[in-house]
Amino acid sequence: MKALLILLAGLAAALVAPKAATRKTDEVVLWPPGQADQHDIPSSVDSWDALLYRDGFMRAIAAAEKQEELSIFDPKDDEHKHHDHDGDHKHPGHGHDGDHDHHTHKTIYQILKTSPHTTRFAALVDDHPEIIKLLNTTSSKNHTLLLPSDRAFSHIPPDHHRPPASYLLSLLTYHILPGLYPSHRLRRLTTAPTNLTLSSLGHHPQRLRLFTLPLPFSHTTINFHARITRPNVRASNGLIHILDALLLPPPPITKIFELLPGTFSTLSLALERTGLGSELEDTPFRGGVAFAPSNAAWRRLGPRANAFLFGTERGKECLKALVKYHLVGNRTVYSDEYYGEEKAEVEGHHGGGYWHVDVPSLLEERPLAVDVRKWKGLVGIVVNGRHRVVVRDGVAKDGVVQVLGSVLIPPHKGGDDGVVEGEIEVEELVERLKGWMGEEEEVGDL
Repeated sequence: MKALLILLAGLAAALVAPKAATRKTDEVVLWPPGQADQHDIPSSVDSWDALLYRDGFMRAIAAAEKQEELSIFDPKDDEHKHHDHDGDHKHPGHGHDGDHDHHTHKTIYQILKTSPHTTRFAALVDDHPEIIKLLNTTSSKNHTLLLPSDRAFSHIPPDHHRPPASYLLSLLTYHILPGLYPSHRLRRLTTAPTNLTLSSLGHHPQRLRLFTLPLPFSHTTINFHARITRPNVRASNGLIHILDALLLPPPPITKIFELLPGTFSTLSLALERTGLGSELEDTPFRGGVAFAPSNAAWRRLGPRANAFLFGTERGKECLKALVKYHLVGNRTVYSDEYYGEEKAEVEGHHGGGYWHVDVPSLLEERPLAVDVRKWKGLVGIVVNGRHRVVVRDGVAKDGVVQVLGSVLIPPHKGGDDGVVEGEIEVEELVERLKGWMGEEEEVGDL
């Protein structure tokens, strides 16, 4: 329970988002005119959107590693109070679970088109007939739209080039959830599917990361930075939740590591030193998991082990095997969903639950045992029975990042698992890894 409370405190820090200055304008200007460069935004992470993803992720990781309870709201930011951030007046007749406006005679598209506070997102939608049709039809299944207010666009620098149309289509689709997701349902989830499907995820839905503080706060944060500021606006064909930030289709796993050097610089160096980074980019996986040790986790191995791994040729071989043991291909393990060939049975209900799955790592398919427990909105993920995920569900274009507070050490190839606590001697590290590397050599001098 103590570990779960620490995890909650770390994730709560993701609610502290930077306050952005608003820009007043009389016309809808999304991006300045100019040719879109396909190379400028290959994965939506080379510019302003990277800051949105990075800020919340870093806060969550920092809090989890320091095991500190951080303040939930920034006292300097009045926008973090639970009221309508855009200043439009709430209508009378609020219903159950915070329901605000009842526009059951209007479609989702009609509501966003007629609202004076969603003109910028509406302008994007108007450039994509397929999105208009989806949000305006009443003959098919319902949808839930996560609708950024005009203020959400103030995060975009005024000199940013307009992204290509294909990227904007992905962005719009990423704001749409298939089916009805009222706020009480979102509060029970830790991830949620969207209408965006990608071959890099095996044509499964790209997901959103959700985090909701327990009562009495109950604020839901999406992808570490966006907040639902006005829930449950009802339409004839679904629901709308108003957001204070855009939701950007997430970057690939390796790009996330590059974006967060304060947490993943050691892992990024390991991928570069061993050549695994290039190998991963050239391998067409259909989803995957990176059980990613933070910089602090690598330091816990001790200075001698790190000097060996990152400073010697023999250590480079050990390092490659070690990193492979943290990576899973073609299977994606979220805290409440599993994309893979096997079935992961989920047990429990009424706010609790447990499920287990064994997934093959890239280290000769040596399995990793993953256990997920949920209770009253708290989530705990444990790998191999003892290694805890300190920040969960960093959604990525090609899978998910589960941040570890310790480095996974493979068992001896003969099967003896053994427990490694704290620093590890180089001799023990080589002994554990040599069976996974082919040729066996002595440790030699460091």
